[in-house]
Amino acid sequence: MRHVLALFVAAAAACSSSAPEVAPSAAEDATADVALSTDVASQIDAAQLPELPAAPDVAPDLAPDLPADTGPLCAPGCVTTNPCKTATCDPATGQCLLQDRDGACDDGDPCTSPDQCLAGVCIGPATAGCCTPKCDGKKCGPDGCGKVCGTCDAKQACDPQGQCVAAAPSGDTCAEAVEVAALPFQVTATTAGLANDYEAPPNACIASPLGGGAPDAVFHYAPNSSHRLEVSLSGLGFSGTAYVVTSCADIKNTCKGGLAPFGTPSLGPIWVDVSAGQDVWIIVDGDGVVSGSFTLSLSLCTPQCDGKKCGPSGCGTLCGSCPSFQYECSAQGQCVCLPSCDGKTCGSDGCTGTCAPGCSTSETCDKVGHCVKAGELGDTCATAIPVTTSPFTYEGTTAGLGNDLYAWWACPGNGTSGYLGDEAPDRVFVLNPDVTTTYYVQLTKADFLPALYAKTNCDDPVSCLQASYQAFTLKNQLFFEVPAKTPTYVVVDGHTNGSGTFSLAAKACVAPGDCPAGEQGGTCSYPVDIPFLPYQTSSSGSDDTYALPAGACGMPKGSGKGGPDRAFRYVHNKDGFITITVTGHSGFDPAVYVVTDCTALGTTCLGATDQTGANGQEHLGVKLTKDVPTYIVVDSPSPISGSFIMYVSVP
Repeated sequence: MRHVLALFVAAAAACSSSAPEVAPSAAEDATADVALSTDVASQIDAAQLPELPAAPDVAPDLAPDLPADTGPLCAPGCVTTNPCKTATCDPATGQCLLQDRDGACDDGDPCTSPDQCLAGVCIGPATAGCCTPKCDGKKCGPDGCGKVCGTCDAKQACDPQGQCVAAAPSGDTCAEAVEVAALPFQVTATTAGLANDYEAPPNACIASPLGGGAPDAVFHYAPNSSHRLEVSLSGLGFSGTAYVVTSCADIKNTCKGGLAPFGTPSLGPIWVDVSAGQDVWIIVDGDGVVSGSFTLSLSLCTPQCDGKKCGPSGCGTLCGSCPSFQYECSAQGQCVCLPSCDGKTCGSDGCTGTCAPGCSTSETCDKVGHCVKAGELGDTCATAIPVTTSPFTYEGTTAGLGNDLYAWWACPGNGTSGYLGDEAPDRVFVLNPDVTTTYYVQLTKADFLPALYAKTNCDDPVSCLQASYQAFTLKNQLFFEVPAKTPTYVVVDGHTNGSGTFSLAAKACVAPGDCPAGEQGGTCSYPVDIPFLPYQTSSSGSDDTYALPAGACGMPKGSGKGGPDRAFRYVHNKDGFITITVTGHSGFDPAVYVVTDCTALGTTCLGATDQTGANGQEHLGVKLTKDVPTYIVVDSPSPISGSFIMYVSVP
């Protein structure tokens, strides 16, 4: 900015009149100094010039020339506050004349040097690395130049405005937690000076870890009713976070929610459900190793859903949802249907009407509004082709069939970021074994770009067990488990809207080596057998087949949802205990549970543990019954896969 100003002033000087300036009256002073002259100095004897006043401590643009006395003979004298101008008296007129001067000056900014007069303006280049402290009105906190404006006493904390405020009493650990007597509750405090007692591992509160190396402050709340608690942080003087737990000794499994540290002055709110009689602790922590001041706010949040069928409740939940994507939630929280027949020749318009022109008597309308041949075997789940033998083979086509099914984007093995087969005709097969069985299904010889997937409910996209889309290979395969007497549907579909001929093969995997393309240990019905104890193996998780439900085996949050797992089978030759030790490597976070029926994890669990994080070690002891097949599942609570070492022995 100063360089731009210098150019402007120099240009003004070059274009100014040679006539000397006349000191302005009080009303004209603001504009008088703008009239610059370069010739007057040569016309006046230097001896006539009065001594220059000392340079002011403020920039000249903030302190314009004071009006000079224009009385007879310039009495009592001519003065100017501009360090780059001189004032002289003209005896003939009694006027004070202002002239530019050259030389050193002071523009009032300590971070410019050297300052020089240029066309009546004092300017100077910025000094590299110079910083001007900013402490106006502040008693503490950073001055913007790497130092502080002051410090507070031991019983105070520095708030974001640089004022000393009362610090929260203690709160260093859960045993010393600050009591939240009633809601709403708000306190301004600091984590400075406290110890680093707690942290939340990945996927305990949010996906990322919280508070790994920073001091933390703890608040205790004992709700006397069940309600939704709103938690927020503001006035953050550091990159902070907060998380809510029901056990400080088991944060990994009891965290109810957390605030991600974005380094902003405020975080949240988040909402967590609390229950009468169940204590909760709110831990304010830091990101990395930093500490600082904060304001914690807690309040009771009551959902506002009176008369609303959809839309936000104001407490982090929805008042309801609309029946389908063809409904729009209005600002008043009502579901409004939007009719649509785009690309449809039959069927419903999504609301109360139908799409024209409709189908002939020999046709039927598929789920996406296309007329197809009625009663074709494998056209829908109702007419699915049964897979009753192993091995099973089929050659056919999807051409001419209805577009009834698709696989959603989150189905394991999808291979794309979108839906599979949402615009393509499909052919359906059904598996319904008498005993729980793992199947290997392979699609080959396709003359179109195919997709292959398995699902348990044809009307529910989320029921997709596994998908296989291998771009441009024309070869797809599935490896999944089917519970006993539970129909599971295998669908041959197009990637987007293609159709054509294909060959399908299916095989039941029972004994080791039955399905070389499948991964032994991927399911409990095709497990890795433990022949004797002690037993040690190095392995890794495969697909996400199992997840221990919340509450099973004393695990409040369950374990293994979304993570790869590996299944082992062992038959003990007597009643007695075994011990299991699993150590994770390569970022793998192990969880271990032991069951007698993998299709009923919640009711047949004999023991489970998930206490450590990535590369941690889990220990578990369980009592087995003689000759009863028992399954050891090594799982992960996160999608991260990795290797592990398992050691099983008798105590």
